[in-house]
Amino acid sequence: MNQQNSARTAILKEMQYRDIKVLHLEPTNVCQAKCPQCARETVGSFDSSKNVNISLDYVVDTLPLEFIQGLDKVFMCGSYGDPAANKEVYDIYKYFREVNPSIELGMNTNGGIRGASWWSELGKLFSQGKNYVVFSIDGLKDTNHLYRVNVNFDKVIENARAFIDSGGNALWEMLVFKHNEHQVEECRQLSVEMGFSQFNKKVTRRIMKDGLQLPTKYAAPTPIQNPTKISCHVLNEQSLYMAFTGKIQPCCWIGTHYYDDNVCMDTIDVTWGTSTPHPICVKTCGVHGSCPSVFKQQWLER
Repeated sequence: MNQQNSARTAILKEMQYRDIKVLHLEPTNVCQAKCPQCARETVGSFDSSKNVNISLDYVVDTLPLEFIQGLDKVFMCGSYGDPAANKEVYDIYKYFREVNPSIELGMNTNGGIRGASWWSELGKLFSQGKNYVVFSIDGLKDTNHLYRVNVNFDKVIENARAFIDSGGNALWEMLVFKHNEHQVEECRQLSVEMGFSQFNKKVTRRIMKDGLQLPTKYAAPTPIQNPTKISCHVLNEQSLYMAFTGKIQPCCWIGTHYYDDNVCMDTIDVTWGTSTPHPICVKTCGVHGSCPSVFKQQWLER
């Protein structure tokens, strides 16, 4: 069975197993950035010299029409690539909208790929309903590149302005480190001036490396070992993940290990009632106290 038929079969199987309302699509493994904590830099098996993109034809031929028509939302993010790096991404979004006029469109990006005219056109496409783009901007001109390595801050701001000015709904999400924590309020104020609809700040749970340091003004909730249960984020969200390889997997956290065999939800959830639940499920959606781990990325100000 070829990759395309395998993906379509996996989708149909998941549709029989559960009602899917959200598709998380990673359309590419290409990104200009070299963020130290990204899987591109930490997963040794990843080969950044091999560019892989999901084409519009692949989407059309692989995703059943009834699947798309039943979705409430499709968003593009992933583990390895920036969606804007896929040259067909605008057309893919447009196709989803044509098949399902009420579908919500979303994207997460570093904002430094492509030019203002492209972002202006995307803003027009995203100007209705609850559509959104999350711009990951980790500071100002003198700090953003310290984590978002190779990302040009001025270009990000220019692109974000073009998107917003053409009607797009933009959210600013800032990772807070020691080197940029003094700029949180200034970044928030700039987001207001530019017309961002929301400003979010958070501290990563990932291991510090390459000189990165945790902020001093933010403290993590005290972790509790041995979670009592798994509260699966994608089951609660009713979502499905398609990796840049075309593989269908339950979520992007499991999808980070793109080289593994396909893992289906009905082979994962049977482990939750055992003494050895899937380790990625424990790390990501294990319930510590009353809160799943995935929601503890937002740190609290002292």
